[in-house]
Amino acid sequence: MLSRAKEIYAPIAGAIDSIFPTKHAFTMKTDSGISILVHIGTDIVQLERTPFELSANEEDYVKPGDLLGTADFDYIKDKGKGIEVYVVFPELDDSKELTLIKRG
Repeated sequence: MLSRAKEIYAPIAGAIDSIFPTKHAFTMKTDSGISILVHIGTDIVQLERTPFELSANEEDYVKPGDLLGTADFDYIKDKGKGIEVYVVFPELDDSKELTLIKRG
């Protein structure tokens, strides 16, 4: 069990395409075909243990706000690593549109 873990929620509706082995990053694809990458933490791959527990699996379909897992941000900070969570749209171009409905 993670101590003082923080929850990670799905930022968008879609299917989980892949999960990085250390569970700190995963990709999703929306119904409209937009791919996203969610990357948790900065420079954390070399930590002694994996500070992430995911409750979602590859091929799961999730909706915005669904719990995907937890991250032990205290452990990550104690090891001098970043706790930022990046949501990246690597394939988004002028032919596709995305509207941000809610922040936070």
